[in-house]
Amino acid sequence: PPTLAHSFIREDPDAFADTDGIPDIPDEMFDGVFKGFNEIGEQSVSAMLALLDEMLPTLPSVARFAFIRKLGTRSEPLCGEAAAALLLAIDPSVRAGALAGLALREEAGDLSQALFSRITLIRSWLQDENTLHGLDEIIRSALKSGTQAPEMRSTPKIHRAVSSMIDGSGAQSISMAIQSGSRRALAVVLLKQGFGVKDAFVIPCSSATEQKMMIEQIMDEAGA
Repeated sequence: PPTLAHSFIREDPDAFADTDGIPDIPDEMFDGVFKGFNEIGEQSVSAMLALLDEMLPTLPSVARFAFIRKLGTRSEPLCGEAAAALLLAIDPSVRAGALAGLALREEAGDLSQALFSRITLIRSWLQDENTLHGLDEIIRSALKSGTQAPEMRSTPKIHRAVSSMIDGSGAQSISMAIQSGSRRALAVVLLKQGFGVKDAFVIPCSSATEQKMMIEQIMDEAGA
């Protein structure tokens, strides 16, 4: 646990004031660390932070800084959001890495409006003066240069929607064959009387044929 490591290895909060000499992590190494992350289907900041909580205590403080700095510069929105959350980390090397990564992200013009709003909100929770000062510089620079416009997403097209009959317990399922661009998926919503939405999930489909087979199977099994 980080608390155990810190009880033996005291870290200087000012050790990361000048980090120009710390080398950058190659993209290939970063890709290797997160190989398979997209395959688990859990695209959330919480899942990303849980993964980091298990990995970061095993790294020296300089390596933790370099890794989180790299995380903040990655183009994926999830990485930027995770770096923003790590501005509140107790570990000074992680806080400094998140701040440095977000600063580089802003310099590259890769700070979205959603991420800018997030770090502006997080600012009011910061206690560390160095982090607060650095974040203010990022915010001021972003206000001058502007932020990325939100990505325009097309409304998914619904090819087919089927519903089961309401059973004796008041449960019902609704399944939809949807398409967004070239991607196809099956969206399912489970309803329960007196409860509302009991569950909802999306299953990716590799082809239109697979999508059609899946929704026909649901129709047969549920009498939809």
